[in-house]
Amino acid sequence: MPSAKIGCPHCANLYPHYFKFCPLDATELHPPAGRLYGGSQLPPRCSWRKSRRSGLVARLIGTTAIVVIVSCAGLLLQTLRPRYGQLHVRTSPAGATIFVDGEPLGTSPLILTDLPSGRHQVRVALPGYQGTIRNIRIIADSNEILEWRLEPAKRLPNLQLTQISPVTQRRES
Repeated sequence: MPSAKIGCPHCANLYPHYFKFCPLDATELHPPAGRLYGGSQLPPRCSWRKSRRSGLVARLIGTTAIVVIVSCAGLLLQTLRPRYGQLHVRTSPAGATIFVDGEPLGTSPLILTDLPSGRHQVRVALPGYQGTIRNIRIIADSNEILEWRLEPAKRLPNLQLTQISPVTQRRES
């Protein structure tokens, strides 16, 4: 911003606003009424305050924008990352095969640590016992405990066993 000038009424020369007297004829210089410092009512030394204030506001807005962007990125990362939970399976009697979503994952007692969150089908099978199925929901960062008391398989009466048994066994009896 160019500095304001004050004109001398006698010699018509222009001088900087901080001159009080004309250097040529020592006439007192008076700025025009209502127009101090080049049309501004504030002295030029105050203009740096405006620029400093606007720079501070710009930095504050920039910092706020960065904080908002980083927060949104963190929230998005937290939302999109895979979530896992734990499943503890116990059966009575122990040693049953555990199937989760149709895949055999081991025998009971079993602890599955990285099971994706969501709905799963858990099946338990043990020879001589009735197999059972349960639908469960795994919540991220939590533990789900399943306990089963397996029922023995129903036995057929002896008459039915003789009808199903192989022919060679019937001949021997």
